Amino acid sequence: MCIQTEISLIISTIVGLTGVITLIYSIRQRRNPMREYLYKKQFDFFEKLGGYVYEIQNEFNGRLIYEGLDYSVNDKHIIKAADEIDELLRISRLYISEDIYDSATDLVSEINKNSNFLSTKKTIDRVHQKAENLYSMLRNELGVEILHKENKNVIRRLLPF
Repeated sequence: MCIQTEISLIISTIVGLTGVITLIYSIRQRRNPMREYLYKKQFDFFEKLGGYVYEIQNEFNGRLIYEGLDYSVNDKHIIKAADEIDELLRISRLYISEDIYDSATDLVSEINKNSNFLSTKKTIDRVHQKAENLYSMLRNELGVEILHKENKNVIRRLLPF
């Protein structure tokens, strides 16, 4: 072969490889906006779910402190929060993990199953435990502990003492 043909072949090969690499890079970059959108939807879900779980836990914590009081009015508040969680789960099922879905469903089921007995210590303890488990799963899913450790390390590196 002549040198011109060899050089043309080398240049063509380089251009072809560059095109393939560019195509692969473009396909991978298209996924980033999808990941960001999914993370935003999950974060919004976790924020709303956490608020409803907090309402339920806050109500039950008050019941543990002030035993013997009539809570029939607040039972409606708890049941409403459980209904809100149920609705949120239906809307968000597409982009949440099965573990979170199952744990939240267990919490809602426990409240609905015992809606007439929400003032008993046994029910309070069961619902409280399910809510704690759900909070723990949410923290793990978001990576709160990992981010907390990373932030502490960054701060230690930045501070002179």
